[in-house]
Amino acid sequence: MFRGLLFRLVERGLGTYAALALSGVLFGAMHLFNKHATLLGAVAIAIEAGGMLAAAYAADRSLWLPIGLHFGWNFAESGIFGTEVSGNGATHGLLDASTSGATLITGGEFGPEASLYSMLFCVLATIVFLRLARRRGNLVPRRRAERVDALATLGR
Repeated sequence: MFRGLLFRLVERGLGTYAALALSGVLFGAMHLFNKHATLLGAVAIAIEAGGMLAAAYAADRSLWLPIGLHFGWNFAESGIFGTEVSGNGATHGLLDASTSGATLITGGEFGPEASLYSMLFCVLATIVFLRLARRRGNLVPRRRAERVDALATLGR
Protein backbone atom coordinates (compact mmCIF):
# COMPACT_ATOMS: atom_id res chain seq x y z
CA MET A 1 0.00 0.00 0.00
CA PHE A 2 2.75 2.48 0.92
CA ARG A 3 5.12 1.77 -1.97
CA GLY A 4 2.62 0.42 -4.51
CA LEU A 5 0.08 3.22 -4.18
CA LEU A 6 1.05 6.15 -1.98
CA PHE A 7 4.70 6.42 -3.03
CA ARG A 8 3.96 6.12 -6.74
CA LEU A 9 1.07 8.60 -6.69
CA VAL A 10 2.96 11.23 -4.70
CA GLU A 11 6.09 10.68 -6.79
CA ARG A 12 4.22 11.60 -9.99
CA GLY A 13 3.36 15.03 -8.64
CA LEU A 14 6.12 15.88 -6.19
CA GLY A 15 9.08 13.75 -7.23
CA THR A 16 10.98 10.85 -5.70
CA TYR A 17 12.44 12.59 -2.65
CA ALA A 18 9.15 14.12 -1.48
CA ALA A 19 7.36 10.80 -2.02
CA LEU A 20 10.05 8.99 -0.05
CA ALA A 21 9.72 11.44 2.86
CA LEU A 22 5.91 11.50 2.92
CA SER A 23 5.39 7.75 2.58
CA GLY A 24 8.11 7.12 5.19
CA VAL A 25 6.55 9.47 7.74
CA LEU A 26 3.10 7.93 7.24
CA PHE A 27 4.52 4.39 7.44
CA GLY A 28 6.24 5.27 10.72
CA ALA A 29 3.10 6.94 12.08
CA MET A 30 1.05 3.82 11.38
CA HIS A 31 3.36 1.90 13.73
CA LEU A 32 2.37 4.19 16.62
CA PHE A 33 -0.70 1.98 17.02
CA ASN A 34 1.39 -1.14 17.79
CA LYS A 35 1.44 -2.68 21.28
CA HIS A 36 4.75 -1.27 22.60
CA ALA A 37 4.93 1.70 20.25
CA THR A 38 7.16 4.64 21.06
CA LEU A 39 7.89 7.88 19.25
CA LEU A 40 11.49 6.72 18.76
CA GLY A 41 10.20 3.46 17.28
CA ALA A 42 7.94 5.31 14.84
CA VAL A 43 10.78 7.62 13.78
CA ALA A 44 13.03 4.59 13.36
CA ILE A 45 10.43 2.81 11.21
CA ALA A 46 9.97 5.97 9.12
CA ILE A 47 13.72 6.11 8.50
CA GLU A 48 14.36 2.40 8.12
CA ALA A 49 11.40 0.82 6.45
CA GLY A 50 9.81 3.95 5.04
CA GLY A 51 13.01 5.32 3.56
CA MET A 52 14.89 2.16 2.70
CA LEU A 53 11.96 0.28 1.19
CA ALA A 54 10.81 3.26 -0.91
CA ALA A 55 14.40 3.79 -2.09
CA ALA A 56 14.60 0.07 -2.96
CA TYR A 57 11.45 0.45 -5.05
CA ALA A 58 12.87 3.56 -6.75
CA ALA A 59 16.10 1.72 -7.57
CA ASP A 60 14.44 -1.36 -9.05
CA ARG A 61 10.95 -0.09 -10.04
CA SER A 62 9.57 -3.42 -8.90
CA LEU A 63 7.59 -4.07 -5.72
CA TRP A 64 9.26 -7.46 -5.27
CA LEU A 65 12.49 -5.99 -3.87
CA PRO A 66 10.88 -3.96 -1.05
CA ILE A 67 8.42 -6.78 -0.34
CA GLY A 68 11.29 -9.25 -0.06
CA LEU A 69 13.36 -6.92 2.13
CA HIS A 70 10.40 -6.25 4.43
CA PHE A 71 9.54 -9.95 4.72
CA GLY A 72 13.19 -10.92 5.26
CA TRP A 73 13.69 -8.25 7.92
CA ASN A 74 10.59 -9.25 9.89
CA PHE A 75 11.29 -12.97 9.49
CA ALA A 76 14.87 -12.60 10.72
CA GLU A 77 13.74 -10.58 13.74
CA SER A 78 10.94 -12.90 14.83
CA GLY A 79 11.40 -16.24 13.07
CA ILE A 80 15.13 -16.56 13.57
CA PHE A 81 16.19 -14.36 16.49
CA GLY A 82 12.88 -14.35 18.39
CA THR A 83 12.95 -10.61 19.04
CA GLU A 84 10.02 -8.26 19.05
CA VAL A 85 8.95 -6.84 15.67
CA SER A 86 7.82 -3.21 15.64
CA GLY A 87 6.46 -3.33 19.17
CA ASN A 88 3.98 -6.12 18.42
CA GLY A 89 4.86 -8.29 21.39
CA ALA A 90 7.26 -11.13 22.09
CA THR A 91 7.74 -13.89 19.55
CA HIS A 92 9.36 -17.32 19.61
CA GLY A 93 11.94 -17.88 16.93
CA LEU A 94 14.56 -20.45 16.10
CA LEU A 95 16.88 -18.82 18.64
CA ASP A 96 15.87 -17.67 22.11
CA ALA A 97 17.34 -14.16 22.18
CA SER A 98 17.21 -11.63 24.95
CA THR A 99 18.44 -8.07 24.86
CA SER A 100 19.68 -5.87 27.64
CA GLY A 101 21.19 -2.44 27.78
CA ALA A 102 20.31 1.09 26.83
CA THR A 103 17.13 1.54 24.80
CA LEU A 104 18.98 3.52 22.12
CA ILE A 105 21.23 0.51 21.55
CA THR A 106 18.71 -2.35 21.94
CA GLY A 107 15.49 -0.69 20.78
CA GLY A 108 13.83 -1.45 24.11
CA GLU A 109 10.32 -2.93 24.12
CA PHE A 110 9.74 -1.84 20.51
CA GLY A 111 12.48 -4.23 19.35
CA PRO A 112 15.77 -3.90 17.48
CA GLU A 113 14.15 -1.69 14.83
CA ALA A 114 14.23 1.22 17.30
CA SER A 115 17.99 0.93 17.86
CA LEU A 116 20.54 3.41 16.58
CA TYR A 117 22.38 0.56 14.85
CA SER A 118 19.33 -0.38 12.79
CA MET A 119 18.69 3.25 11.87
CA LEU A 120 22.32 3.77 10.80
CA PHE A 121 22.41 0.58 8.74
CA CYS A 122 19.14 1.42 6.99
CA VAL A 123 20.18 5.03 6.26
CA LEU A 124 23.29 3.64 4.57
CA ALA A 125 21.18 1.14 2.60
CA THR A 126 18.80 3.96 1.61
CA ILE A 127 21.73 6.00 0.27
CA VAL A 128 22.96 3.01 -1.75
CA PHE A 129 19.47 2.42 -3.22
CA LEU A 130 19.05 6.11 -4.09
CA ARG A 131 22.44 6.18 -5.81
CA LEU A 132 21.44 3.11 -7.77
CA ALA A 133 18.12 4.73 -8.70
CA ARG A 134 19.97 7.84 -9.86
CA ARG A 135 22.45 5.82 -11.92
CA ARG A 136 19.56 3.95 -13.56
CA GLY A 137 17.66 7.17 -14.28
CA ASN A 138 14.79 6.17 -12.00
CA LEU A 139 14.55 9.36 -9.92
CA VAL A 140 11.50 11.47 -10.72
CA PRO A 141 12.07 15.23 -10.43
CA ARG A 142 9.58 17.63 -8.87
CA ARG A 143 6.92 18.64 -11.40
CA ARG A 144 6.75 22.20 -10.11
CA ALA A 145 10.39 22.81 -10.96
CA GLU A 146 9.77 21.55 -14.50
CA ARG A 147 6.81 23.92 -14.94
CA VAL A 148 8.85 26.90 -13.76
CA ASP A 149 11.61 26.01 -16.26
CA ALA A 150 9.05 25.63 -19.05
CA LEU A 151 7.44 28.99 -18.22
CA ALA A 152 10.83 30.68 -18.13
CA THR A 153 11.65 29.24 -21.55
CA LEU A 154 8.32 30.46 -22.98
CA GLY A 155 8.92 33.96 -21.60
CA ARG A 156 12.19 34.39 -23.52
